[in-house]
Amino acid sequence: MKLTPAKIQSAVRHEDWQAFRKSLKGKPTREKLRQLGEWKDWMKFFDGDSRYEERVIQVQNYLNALARGGFIEPTNKSHRIESQIRYAKVLK
Repeated sequence: MKLTPAKIQSAVRHEDWQAFRKSLKGKPTREKLRQLGEWKDWMKFFDGDSRYEERVIQVQNYLNALARGGFIEPTNKSHRIESQIRYAKVLK
């Protein structure tokens, strides 16, 4: 999937995603990953639809933020998003 800054901004500004993301604030990293896994399960309803791509962008963007913040090791973006969540190595 070819990403541009505009595509990322469009995906992450959705109200439902912002509400979910804000609900993760202050939670331990493992809990954030657990809830991302549940979010990923919810994403399946959009499989094959344009919202599915947005969901993947949202979750990938959040995983990248956790990695930049030193909370997890950077994930292998060549793996499916489910594997990135499941095998994320928590650092703090």
